[in-house]
Amino acid sequence: MELLIDKKYLVRLERYTKFGYGGMYNPFAARYVFALPPNAGLPEGYTVYIDAEKVEWEHDGKGFRQFDAKPLYTKELEHDKTYRLDRQSDATYEAMMTENREEGKRYKRYKYTAEELYALYQNVDLSTAELAVAKIDIYLDGQEGNRHKALYGNRIDRTDYYVGKVQGNWFYCSELDTKRRIGSHGVTILGNIRAEDEAAAWQIIKKTQKKVEQCKENYTYIYISKNSVDKAWHDVNYYCDENNRNAPKDKDILNAIRMVRSSAEKAKQLIDKKLSEEEIVIAKIFSESEEQLKKYYIDAAHHKREHEEQKRGDFNPQDEALKQRIAYSPMDNTFNRLYTGQDKAANADEKLMEILAFFSDKNTDQMVRVFKTSALYDEGKGEGYLSELSKRATSALSRQPNSFKSAANGNGKHSGGAAK
Repeated sequence: MELLIDKKYLVRLERYTKFGYGGMYNPFAARYVFALPPNAGLPEGYTVYIDAEKVEWEHDGKGFRQFDAKPLYTKELEHDKTYRLDRQSDATYEAMMTENREEGKRYKRYKYTAEELYALYQNVDLSTAELAVAKIDIYLDGQEGNRHKALYGNRIDRTDYYVGKVQGNWFYCSELDTKRRIGSHGVTILGNIRAEDEAAAWQIIKKTQKKVEQCKENYTYIYISKNSVDKAWHDVNYYCDENNRNAPKDKDILNAIRMVRSSAEKAKQLIDKKLSEEEIVIAKIFSESEEQLKKYYIDAAHHKREHEEQKRGDFNPQDEALKQRIAYSPMDNTFNRLYTGQDKAANADEKLMEILAFFSDKNTDQMVRVFKTSALYDEGKGEGYLSELSKRATSALSRQPNSFKSAANGNGKHSGGAAK
């Protein structure tokens, strides 16, 4: 991952002695001292150390680095405002009071993961942000990007999948250099997922990346051939024009050059065909990967409700598991229409409660709890109404167990409505 830190937070670049395993040490190590942003919520004076690389050291008049040399600057400074620092995603950073210490006073230390530090310096609170899978085009910069655009008409180096947080119009992921605007620059949100499915989604993504890399390795020789053939065709084509003053005057030589150009054109066509095959193979890999990821996507409306429940603090994993069991059953459409309030029939409350009774094994507490999260819930009816409703539902299930089982297995149609 990369940490992007605004230059205004840089306190200093300092030298220190870095000790390693086996008693080895590096007397010429340097580190950044960065102040923590205000949204960290810590008193002023707390800083975090980050090792510096590509350091330019102070030299004497003869160009030698002295033992007491100071670090002058580093090449990690990308431009005037931002430091782009490559760091391991599993690294931890310790915030300490270094600038405003009082003599004899002890100060607490705070540890941050790389992702937490990333969120701090991006000035966002991602604790309640939704987790999502995104498909993102990675662009090339500078001369490399210009060269790629001249050859292929764009600056896209590759397309990758990422799991990250969505907040407003922005997608945040610690694997990316910075936040990305959704809907632009090749950023597409494929679906929302739960936190417990993040590891599984990343596993699919890593396997996809490995397959694409292997595929590209198989076609490396074609890319090398393409560059050579394109250059040869361009050079030969230059001399094929009779009006070109540098063209050979001898007709036989000119015809021979034109034959070479014809061969080069055929080679270009074959190479383009092979590259098209590669594109088809990679597209198939992406398609298969997206199909695998779909297993973890959450319905948008359902996810919104779940997210609101989590923010309110009334999210219950057991209740969510119950709704998932119903979602994978033939009763899914019926339940969804009732739960979201699309079905507002006179006996809608009874029908929903009876479905909950069947799939919860008549757990009345859970039935009432889940019913309260539905669009049918009317707070004005009171707890007594829900208690009576749940009793009628469990009673109806006891009297007609086969009817409910048949409907739940997709072998019949349950009309709903407990008998009074």
